Amino acid sequence: MFKTINSLRRGVAAFARNEGGAVTVDWVVLTAAMVVMVTGVFIVINEGVVTNASAGIAEHIVEAGTR
Repeated sequence: MFKTINSLRRGVAAFARNEGGAVTVDWVVLTAAMVVMVTGVFIVINEGVVTNASAGIAEHIVEAGTR
């Protein structure tokens, strides 16, 4: 039983010292942050384009109706 506990302790300690996955976590967090930022910029730009386009189209429709 003590062998199992000591083996488990060594395994947990080795896992805690291993930093190989930390780089992967960093890249995943950075990539997720970039995706969120790009999505936010896309939404802001898209709303402006749609608003301006719809206003321009509505103006052309009104002008066409008065001719």
